[in-house]
Amino acid sequence: MSVEFSNTYQEILLDNLMSIIKQNFIFQTQLKIAEGFGNKTTDLQSQYDAIASQLNSLREENNSLREQVGQVDGYKLRAEANNSAHEEKNRIQSALNTELQKSALLKTNLEQKEVEILELKQKIKLLETPEPAPTPKFKSKPVIEKEPTSNTPLILSKGKDGSMF
Repeated sequence: MSVEFSNTYQEILLDNLMSIIKQNFIFQTQLKIAEGFGNKTTDLQSQYDAIASQLNSLREENNSLREQVGQVDGYKLRAEANNSAHEEKNRIQSALNTELQKSALLKTNLEQKEVEILELKQKIKLLETPEPAPTPKFKSKPVIEKEPTSNTPLILSKGKDGSMF
């Protein structure tokens, strides 16, 4: 073999070796970069899964809150109904109190009138009872009353003013 062939062969071999080494370095660099992308992809996937999980829990919370809003609206309607019923109760209570005050005033007036009526009845009884005849201060002959004869009817009646005719 010739020296020239050997030198050329070694040059080509060295060039090929250098090319293989360069390709190996490029390939290893690409592998490392791909591993980095793989790690990033894995990290991103785990972050995506965590976000999806949070999103699902937020959806469930949202649905729960919507149900609670519906319940609160029901409570609000009940509260408004209770408020109107309370106002109606207060109105009726104040009307009842007013009527009870009027009734108490009328009862008091009635009792006063009944007391006045009793007093007036007592005065009437006192006025209706005949006063005893005054006794004369001098002595006179006793008056003998004659009994009425059957021919002359005499009717004694007592008037309302206490006198007899």
